[in-house]
Amino acid sequence: PSSDVVAILTCENITKVLPTIISRCQLLRLKTTSKEGLINELVNDGVGKEDAKVLVNFFNDKEEILNILEDESYQEIKDLAFEAFLNFKNDSDFIYFMQRSVASKVNKKEQFTLFLGILELLFKDSLLDNLSIFENEELKLSYEKQEIEKFVYSIIMCREKIDLNANIALLIDDLCYKLRFE
Repeated sequence: PSSDVVAILTCENITKVLPTIISRCQLLRLKTTSKEGLINELVNDGVGKEDAKVLVNFFNDKEEILNILEDESYQEIKDLAFEAFLNFKNDSDFIYFMQRSVASKVNKKEQFTLFLGILELLFKDSLLDNLSIFENEELKLSYEKQEIEKFVYSIIMCREKIDLNANIALLIDDLCYKLRFE
C-alpha cells in the first residue's frame, strides 16, 4: 500500500498471527477488564454468578457474554458439559454419553470449543480445595492431582485440534480414549 494508508489489525491471540505480519506491525497491547470486575458487572446486570464466572474465562467483553447468554444453545452446552463430567465421575457410560449426546448436539466448532472449555473448568475446579467456580461439592473428583492434570491436558490438546479443523466426532472419540484409557 501507499505511504498514506494505515491498516489496523486486531487479534485476541498474537501467537496465531504469522511472524512476517507481526514484523511489519507496530504492536499495541490494550489492557483488558479484570475478571473480577467483569463478573461484578455481569452479576449487577442480573446474570447468575456461576454463568458469569464461567463465561469470563472465555470472553472478555460484557456485550458478547450477554449475547451468548441470550442464545439458548449456551445453557444446553453447559448442561451437556455438566452431565459429561458427572458421567465421567461416576463411570456411568461416559463414552456412550459423549458419542450419543455430545456428538449429536455439539456439532459446530464454536459450540464444541465452549463445551470443552466448560469441561476443562469442571476438572480444574475439582483440583481446588475450595471450589471457585462451581459451588457444588458433588463435583469433587476422587482422583489424584496428577491424574486430573492429565485429564485437563487432554482436553486442552483436543481444543487445539479444533483450530486445525479436525472432525468433531473423531475428536470426541479421541478425547474419550485419552480420558478413560491412557
